[in-house]
Amino acid sequence: MARKRITIPLALLVLAAIAGGAGYLLYPVPPPPASTPDSSAPLADAPVGIPHTTAAVETIRIASWNILNLGAETPVGERAEVIAQYDIVALQEIESFEGLERLRVEVESASGAEWKVVCSAMVGEGRAAEAYAFIYRTDLRGQTQ
Repeated sequence: MARKRITIPLALLVLAAIAGGAGYLLYPVPPPPASTPDSSAPLADAPVGIPHTTAAVETIRIASWNILNLGAETPVGERAEVIAQYDIVALQEIESFEGLERLRVEVESASGAEWKVVCSAMVGEGRAAEAYAFIYRTDLRGQTQ
């Protein structure tokens, strides 16, 4: 797989640093509700911590995952099933670009959608060398190149 040098948006790097491999699911901030006479009243039945709106909101599911030593021969089936549940996933501890490509192919198979990868160069030395990557669906609404 030929690698291109791509600048990763600062917001995605910050997200990866904050999430730190814990696999957090982030919720979108919904648009303000339609203007109604009592739209300023608090929503008593809204779940705590999850934005509530009656308007249709498209959710982008984002996660960060320390994938634990993803090598060329690492089984990727179960990992692909998990990643396929999200739209963008930051990955840590990638030890092989070949393993990452096998994972991408398996995620496409599991989700039925096309996925792309943006990956760093290897950092560290010897057995401690690893890379970091983002894997994302290409059919996200409002995607920019």
